[in-house]
Amino acid sequence: MSRAASLLMIFLFALACEAVSQARVLSMTHVMRSDEIVLETDSGLSIHSNRRADDYLLRIYGPENYTVSLTCGNQTTSSCTEGGTYELSLTGSGSLFIFHPGPTGEIIGQNGINNGSFINPGFMAFDRTGRIYVADTGNDRIQILDRRGAFIDRFGSFGVPGSTADSENEILNPGSLARFNKPSGISVATEIFVCDSGNHRIAKFDRFGNLLRTFGNFGTNRQEFDTPLDLALDSRKNLFIVDSGNHRIKKYDLNGYLLLRLGTFGQAPGQFIRPRGISIGPDDRVYVIDSGNNRIQCFDGSGGFICQGDFSETAAGPDLESIGPFVLAMSGSCIHVFDKNLVRCAAYSIPEARELHSAIMTDEFMVLSDSRTHNLIFRQIEFYSINLTAGDSVTP
Repeated sequence: MSRAASLLMIFLFALACEAVSQARVLSMTHVMRSDEIVLETDSGLSIHSNRRADDYLLRIYGPENYTVSLTCGNQTTSSCTEGGTYELSLTGSGSLFIFHPGPTGEIIGQNGINNGSFINPGFMAFDRTGRIYVADTGNDRIQILDRRGAFIDRFGSFGVPGSTADSENEILNPGSLARFNKPSGISVATEIFVCDSGNHRIAKFDRFGNLLRTFGNFGTNRQEFDTPLDLALDSRKNLFIVDSGNHRIKKYDLNGYLLLRLGTFGQAPGQFIRPRGISIGPDDRVYVIDSGNNRIQCFDGSGGFICQGDFSETAAGPDLESIGPFVLAMSGSCIHVFDKNLVRCAAYSIPEARELHSAIMTDEFMVLSDSRTHNLIFRQIEFYSINLTAGDSVTP
């Protein structure tokens, strides 16, 4: 389903006659001559304005925990009130984004070693066809599911370097057995990349799960790692790796050639204490969960520091898929939502979760991994966006 089609299926809530009603958005028009923006809904409600102002002012009325983010450049201001009313104002052009994780969803898997069962599932990734790759950390394997969570295939079993000819940077014959010790981060492009965290290395596979090569071993030098936990690919197919025990981020090309080392131990911008997660935004911004400093840091592709956001609890990792400016961080049974400039928007409780580890998303749904209950949670996403131009003022 295309983004345009899926957006028409998203819910927007509005207030009418001092009562909250649920309304499905049918259309959005921008009347240029009066600078009026109108959102038509199936219950006859609308949100509109023909009043010009220097700043955007927006109110969305809806259920508790509805999130609204209005962004423009590097400037975002927001304030929230009780009862699900969120107000944001901003000077200049921007876009309105509404995000909500939707109702309780389907739970997939259970604690175990069988196909479709998990022990401490960790990071996940989609491929181009929508298949889901899960780092089944406790079972030392990768499992592949269809977009509804049904088991398709798996590869990998427990192993350590020395048992096979998989020393640093040595290319292996296709078909070699995949051996893991606590696989963690995973990224899927033409090939599959996995953080083999317990073996302190990165493993590269073809799309059938055949091992192509590994690089790295334990240590502090250029081609060495100490517990690599997560990785992500940018738009130019550069690989960013969280070298957690060495308190740094490393950037490689797809052949394992080191391009950049970012960070040392510390609390200043650009320094880390046990980073845990990484994601690349649509604009190639690099977001890092700096867990030991209780924050998320954002960098450009060359390692230049951009901004940071405080995080009061230990988080597993942010995930940026196809929902534009949102950065999601997991802690306990909550999803914490930030905008692209790491301004905190909201937190959502997921009652069926106990220890969320990561999330991946399409325009229609999200998948959450729960390392405590050893399963995956599928939830519908409610998402809508409106583009605004300078001079617009939007109010109920």
